[in-house]
Amino acid sequence: MATTTPRSKKRPWELISEDEVNNSNNNKHASFSPCSQPASNTTHSSSPGLDWNYLKAIDQTQADYLPTPFSPSDRLHYTGEYSDQPPLKGDTDLGEFTHWVLARVKRMAVSNTISHMITDPHLSAKWTITPNTQYKDRTRCFKEIKLGITPTTNHEAAYAQMCGIVLPPEQSCIDCQAKKGKFQHCVVVPGYLNGACANCHYNSAGRKCSHRPAITKRPKLNDVSAANPVSIFNSLVNLVAEQQTYLGEMLRRLEGMLLQVLESSKRLEGMLLQVLESSKRLEGMLLQKVESSRRSEGILLQMVDVPKNNNAAYVPRYYKEQANLNSTQPHKGHV
Repeated sequence: MATTTPRSKKRPWELISEDEVNNSNNNKHASFSPCSQPASNTTHSSSPGLDWNYLKAIDQTQADYLPTPFSPSDRLHYTGEYSDQPPLKGDTDLGEFTHWVLARVKRMAVSNTISHMITDPHLSAKWTITPNTQYKDRTRCFKEIKLGITPTTNHEAAYAQMCGIVLPPEQSCIDCQAKKGKFQHCVVVPGYLNGACANCHYNSAGRKCSHRPAITKRPKLNDVSAANPVSIFNSLVNLVAEQQTYLGEMLRRLEGMLLQVLESSKRLEGMLLQVLESSKRLEGMLLQKVESSRRSEGILLQMVDVPKNNNAAYVPRYYKEQANLNSTQPHKGHV
């Protein structure tokens, strides 16, 4: 009779030992050729990740696939508000658009990840952001890069596009080769974005990137073996910090909106006072017109003799005086 090994009664958070966690962390940076792509019938979750040592040795100076180099200029002063966002109509506008994106990302700092990337001494903005193109109303235009308060991954992806490692076209991820992302280049940042490229990280879709290691894939809710109290606690801390940043930005925007409403109400009050003053002046002018019309009516009544009998015809006083004068004077033929 075959003997069965009794199961050890472990709690859910004890299912993964510390050795297993350390081994999984060491496997994140295992050597992997970026040129190898999973087969068409395999999923992205089977990707072991990128070989960062190999990527750091890629030429980022003279390759023809690289975007336009970017260097911040002091003559362009952008606050990062939507009000001063420059138009993006052609390739000549990409430089100013990148300046505005850099100002907006630094101003908002919507997540801890983007704050760490900005303060990282090994990272700096060196590439011009080049969005992918699309046809809208039969017109070729750039895809819109949305940098609101949420999702925070949009800010992280935009800054990664400026400071990361640009992969050659043949080593780009599957979605970047298919031109499915917002950006034209497949850019990765060592130590950030869970190993995914910035294009896939946009809109919180980094789990679909074929370069993202399988160990960093988001576990399913029913996968009890993925329960790690340390990672859960860190995720909760990051979530609370991101929500605090989000609420702080919302409160600042709400305060700005209230100040604008107060200023508008003051301007409206001034306009109403001007309208009231104009109405008073108009009332005075109307009273003057009424008084003038009454005086004119009196003058006309003096010029015209109105009989008491309403049925009688009106006879002007001038004609009556002329008739009386003619009746008193003798005719020329009489002596």
